[in-house]
Amino acid sequence: MAVKIAKHGSPAGKESLLNRVTSIAALARDVGVILGSPVLLTVGMKLYDLQTKGLEAQMKGVEAQNEVLKLTQYDKGPSHDESSE
Repeated sequence: MAVKIAKHGSPAGKESLLNRVTSIAALARDVGVILGSPVLLTVGMKLYDLQTKGLEAQMKGVEAQNEVLKLTQYDKGPSHDESSE
């Protein structure tokens, strides 16, 4: 029984190498899709939570700043009126 042995230079060798590379690429793509989607969702949710917490902290800071500005505005308001009289 004669078996054809494909050499690297022959078209049959290039075709089998191309098929092997294609199948490895397809496997890598499939694994990436299967593992990548949940990872992306998890990372996205974590980033959203961090952003929400950061915005809440920023809002509290702005509210505190507004309170300080209100207090200083009312404190300085009468002193300007008294000095102008």
